[in-house]
Amino acid sequence: MSTPGRSQGLVARVARAALLTLLLSLFGPAPASTATPPAGALRPVDTSSPRATFQEFRDNLEDAYRQWRLRQGSVAPMRAARRTLRTLDLGNVSDTLAAEIALDAALYLYETTNRIDLPPVADIPDAAMVKAEGLTRWTIPGTEITIARVADGERAGEFLFTRDTVARADQFYGLVERRPALRGTPDIIETWRATPGLAMPDALAARVWDLPRWALHPIWRQPVWKWVAVSLAIAVATCLVWLAWLAGRAWDRRASEGGGGWLVGQPLAALGAVAVLAGLRLVVTRAVLFREGPGEVVAVTIILARYGLLAWLVAALVTGVGRAVVRLCTSSATGLDAALIRLCFRVLSIIGALLVVLHGAGEFGLSITPILAGLGVGGLAVALAVRPTLENIIGGFVLFADKPVRVGEFCGFGDKLGTVEEIGLRSTRLRGLDRTVITVPNADFAQMQIVNFTRRDMNLYRCSLGLRYETTPDQLRYVAAKIRKLLIRHSKVSPDPARVRVSEFGASAITLDVFAFVSCADWDEFLAVKEDLNLRIAEIVRASGTGFAFPSRTVYFGRDPGVDVARAGETEAEVRQWRDERRLPFPDFDYAERVEMADTLEFPPEGSPDHRSTPPADAEAQARRKGGKR
Repeated sequence: MSTPGRSQGLVARVARAALLTLLLSLFGPAPASTATPPAGALRPVDTSSPRATFQEFRDNLEDAYRQWRLRQGSVAPMRAARRTLRTLDLGNVSDTLAAEIALDAALYLYETTNRIDLPPVADIPDAAMVKAEGLTRWTIPGTEITIARVADGERAGEFLFTRDTVARADQFYGLVERRPALRGTPDIIETWRATPGLAMPDALAARVWDLPRWALHPIWRQPVWKWVAVSLAIAVATCLVWLAWLAGRAWDRRASEGGGGWLVGQPLAALGAVAVLAGLRLVVTRAVLFREGPGEVVAVTIILARYGLLAWLVAALVTGVGRAVVRLCTSSATGLDAALIRLCFRVLSIIGALLVVLHGAGEFGLSITPILAGLGVGGLAVALAVRPTLENIIGGFVLFADKPVRVGEFCGFGDKLGTVEEIGLRSTRLRGLDRTVITVPNADFAQMQIVNFTRRDMNLYRCSLGLRYETTPDQLRYVAAKIRKLLIRHSKVSPDPARVRVSEFGASAITLDVFAFVSCADWDEFLAVKEDLNLRIAEIVRASGTGFAFPSRTVYFGRDPGVDVARAGETEAEVRQWRDERRLPFPDFDYAERVEMADTLEFPPEGSPDHRSTPPADAEAQARRKGGKR
């Protein structure tokens, strides 16, 4: 009876041996191939009849096993093994898993035929008997092991072990496993399960047989030492992938904080992980020789992880190219063009990842055509189910193509105002005047009447002045003429058109309409100009001797001085002077006078911190002004 200390020592020895197996398999020298290729190495495998196929199968497998046991390199055993697999119909086995599945099936079939009664070789149909009798298949008597002619495909006309026979090979072996071998090399499968692969160095492979008996005990058809070695290999590979991922994330974090680096850390980490997985599969299948059911599970898991990483890598690379294009070709990283480029590359990354996944499905033997057809039918059903989402996506592309607004522009939509912050794949986000975020589906936003205030080249100044009914016609002419002169002279007002008209007689006021364009696009600057115009118009109205009317009934008392008679007389005198000099500005000012007045009123006005005096006009213009005043 073993003590606990001794058991712990044995466990430690097995762990050390497994770790040494892993390290030497990864970094140790591969055994050199010194075997000379046989003279008939280029001879094609004869599959012209059931007899030829059966003999080729047994001879090539025995040759492969003998060379593998002699450990004289991997080329010769693999050549013989490939010749053996040429006798099997592997239409249902993917190329990716052929080494794991087909070779195991060949060993099961060989051991099964060693333990059953076979007919004499002369009774197995040859090419002459096939031609004479028109045979298309032959089954070993008393079994379901069948060799049949392939009807179509690349190997049409050849006699091969059928797909059903290959798929049920392990079942056949399980039925006769306890029978003694009647012929051939005995215990091939038991030796195959316990022995390491050719990728393991010979010195280390020889030490496997020195392990304790319990280390060779099979668990799910594989010895304990192989389970330990594979577990250590997976642990080491996982640590390497995790360290690479941490290093990649750290690199990308520093690049993002610096603002000028390339985000290549995680893609390089994924590429390194793919390489680690390739090495892990080599260790598991070629060095440790972890086969059959457990080996197939590990191999499939590694392949799935590899294709998953490749799909993510393709998506990350395409997205990275999109970021580079945005950085190199656009002036703003948040503009509409940048968002469109990112969206297009995001779609390309999804397509690239999907292509990798479809390629992986093909490697596993899945037909891509039914998958694509299923995606087409399923895509139609999904499209009908998610129609609103698709409408929003199409609306997003319409916004990108039509460009009614860009990110950062101020616009009106519906009954709201806001600044565009992001145009996404499904919705558009805007920040309203109250600083709240408004999210509008792209389909709705594209159908709205959008008013883009940012792209205005001018702002409209329009107001209605209500003057008291006591205002005389000449006072009205004075106010209108002075306001016209103000608009013409103002440096921020476009003179064409700049209109001031007595428009109507209202219920309690005589209305003057003022219409002009202010030459500025910025809203704050427009408000400043508007304020200046309003103040100057108020001064003109006050100087004319009249006043603004109120929408109310006025009750006059005896002490009310009424209108300013003196100011009214001066106003009327000045209007009479305009009439006598034929300068009455109705319906408009004389062209020469308009030119003389243009841009002579300074803005900002004198006294403002931003005031800058206008250079004096030439002497001739000053003389004309003085003459006109006289």
